[in-house]
Amino acid sequence: MNYPQQSPIDIDSSTIRTSEVWHPSCSYPDARWQERDSPFNAGMVPVPAGSGGHLRIGDGSEPLAVVEFHTHAPSEHLWDGVQGAGELHIVHVDGDRTSVLALRLAIGRRNAAVDRLLERQGALSALLPPGRTACTYLGSRTTPPFGQEVRWFVVDEAVEVTDAQLRALVGEHAENARRVFDLGDRVVDAAALEVDGGP
Repeated sequence: MNYPQQSPIDIDSSTIRTSEVWHPSCSYPDARWQERDSPFNAGMVPVPAGSGGHLRIGDGSEPLAVVEFHTHAPSEHLWDGVQGAGELHIVHVDGDRTSVLALRLAIGRRNAAVDRLLERQGALSALLPPGRTACTYLGSRTTPPFGQEVRWFVVDEAVEVTDAQLRALVGEHAENARRVFDLGDRVVDAAALEVDGGP
């Protein structure tokens, strides 16, 4: 089987195309969360479904609803060849469209937003770093069946968490990062994430 557009990749910041800047907008209200598990990672889903927020990829586009967030350790995407401590994925879906917002995690200060989410209540927007710059490319899911045509947005500034918080997010699925794939003829574009407080 041919997989020409797989994720994750090693993001070379020197080659990010700035002539085409994407402007995705997200709205992540306060929500209740419920654990969901899989053979591949531990994560949470919003309760009720659809209450975790949404992402719009472009002006006038239909929103993609948050269906879950989950965490990988170590990070799946590399940034200039460097692998981080972890990576949190916010997965958005609308029909056959999928987009993932990836937050790279670094060991550091305690993160109050993570504490709230681990208590099953909180807004994903509180996780976002002050700098909202990111990059985007077309890839795939990183768990079976590795479906392609996934629009990725990888935030360049890492989010600090403690080692204990990362272990709590990952649960029993440590060392669950997929290997890195070649970018091939794909292009990585710059992106500026816009966050609003609406539903």
